Amino acid sequence: MSAIGKFYVFEVHGWRYAIPVEHILRNAAKYYAKWEPWNGDVEACYQNEILPEFDDDRIEDWAVGNMDWDDVEKVAILLPKEEYFPSHGDHNEAWMKGGTVEIFGPTGLESAPDSDER
Repeated sequence: MSAIGKFYVFEVHGWRYAIPVEHILRNAAKYYAKWEPWNGDVEACYQNEILPEFDDDRIEDWAVGNMDWDDVEKVAILLPKEEYFPSHGDHNEAWMKGGTVEIFGPTGLESAPDSDER
């Protein structure tokens, strides 16, 4: 699986945020690299265990079950809205409820077909 161009998307009070899937996968690799056979080699773990093993469901499970809003806030991309909703919600609560994995085009905003649909 390639993490390039994939984003985990979740919504809070009408605002949609996109988190680069690579950020989520590297978080998982950092965790799993602590044990054998990786012995701290995060990049080897990322390339050889995380990328081949993590599908969309596992990405969502990892993000919701093992990460908090604080882990993703700096890389979160606020997606444009069709309508203005002036609200500030509990981002961590929305994060923990989960979202979807979506693929975006080169600008990060146009939808692109899933790799299985090409």
